[in-house]
Amino acid sequence: MIEKVYESSINFISNMPKDKRKKYGQFITDDLTAQFMASLFSFDGKEEISVLDPGAGSGILTCAFIEEALKNGVKKIDITCFENDENIIPLLRNNLEYCAREAGCNIIYKIIDKNYITSQREQYLSKKSIYSFDYVISNPPYLKISSSSEEALSMSDVCFGAPNLYFMFFQMAIFNSNINGELVFIIPRSWTSGAYFSKFRERLLASTQINQIHLFVSRTDVFHNGDEVLQETIIIKVTKKVNDGSDIKITSTFSAKSFEEVNEIMIPQELSIGRDGFVFLIKNENEKSCFTKICKFRNTLISDGFRMKTGIVVDFREREILRETNEAGTYPLFYSTNIKQPYVVFPSGEQYSYVKPVKNGSVQNNENYLFVKRFSSKEEKRRLQPSMFKKSQYFQFDKISTQNKINFITSIDGVMSDEELHGLYCIFNSKSYDLFYRILNGSTQVNSTEVNLIPMPSREVIRDLGRKLLLNNDFSSEMCERIMEEIYEQN
Repeated sequence: MIEKVYESSINFISNMPKDKRKKYGQFITDDLTAQFMASLFSFDGKEEISVLDPGAGSGILTCAFIEEALKNGVKKIDITCFENDENIIPLLRNNLEYCAREAGCNIIYKIIDKNYITSQREQYLSKKSIYSFDYVISNPPYLKISSSSEEALSMSDVCFGAPNLYFMFFQMAIFNSNINGELVFIIPRSWTSGAYFSKFRERLLASTQINQIHLFVSRTDVFHNGDEVLQETIIIKVTKKVNDGSDIKITSTFSAKSFEEVNEIMIPQELSIGRDGFVFLIKNENEKSCFTKICKFRNTLISDGFRMKTGIVVDFREREILRETNEAGTYPLFYSTNIKQPYVVFPSGEQYSYVKPVKNGSVQNNENYLFVKRFSSKEEKRRLQPSMFKKSQYFQFDKISTQNKINFITSIDGVMSDEELHGLYCIFNSKSYDLFYRILNGSTQVNSTEVNLIPMPSREVIRDLGRKLLLNNDFSSEMCERIMEEIYEQN
């Protein structure tokens, strides 16, 4: 059945402009991914079951679920699909009718053509669901929405900042599930960290047990026809139950093109779920070893008296303060292109290398900073790309400015010694911390909120790292890692 349903879905995509699909945050699951997702469910001899597919699209996931259920001896399946894209509903209906005919068992289905979130607002706010499903399988819409939207207002308990529909679908599906109900979702991994997802993580971890998370090494072929999301995409299975502390299975494949060779590792919950509520996705023994070493540090940047911040000038919005040359009353403006190793290089060829501020918020004190690129490309080997800004190299300026595509680490008391600067560089230029951050965050953006919370050695140790780095006079990532290894062994 899945081949025919997938073929009809491809035909639909071919005739539907991408911008129309984008309106609904619609990404079509391929057949192999759908089958893998369905294989994660446990049927345990059940003969009659109910399943929900919210944001059902063309019905590929439902079809894969039906096939898997039949393999496991299920005799009756009650299917509910939510889909409010009027363009795809006829195809969904045809595919469900086809599956019902071909299945050879009792299949009852219904399509609810309403908004999955807003149609349940009253029930959700009153905590009384009118649905109770045994299983949920879903590829929800990936779409950022306004915090004042009807969807966000319907689920205010999990929405913070700029919400995304995908985690709202996940939370609503948990609400619609029976106790011990199983849910399998394919979603971006951005929910695992970051402030915008904190409420959702709290609810998810309080109401379900994470059984398995599947990672794709490649981002480019998870969905049909090369559709990409900026985040790495994961498959997650949870059970609606009180968490018993069981280990989490982390599996991975290179891509969604083949699930024949699946790497697997079991990770203790106390390692995978951090004290700050972040969920760390460790996919092999090397990552587990690295992660364990760093987590032994009990400090953070904040507790050490440092803080990472985002550059203060959004240049395309503040063109009136930009200057091409150094004239009276101007200060240097630093971009990501100024970030070289080990020290910041200025100027770097940017057209506007100076600012003439009209407000204090456009400049900051000239002091020692560790600059870190805020964005990197998918192809770059490193996420953490640091560079040292030394106050003494720009002594002629009492102020400087930073463009918002860089992050910078500053001392909270405004005094960062050269030893501390070099120590922080040693940490952020080491291979182990770069790997740690990749485990934490799957995007190509370095998030200052996250960095401020990751484990760090004490300020005294940071100074010692800086002294060792200066003594060796070798600022390579290999030397930084060698120095860090000495600290790991002592810790």
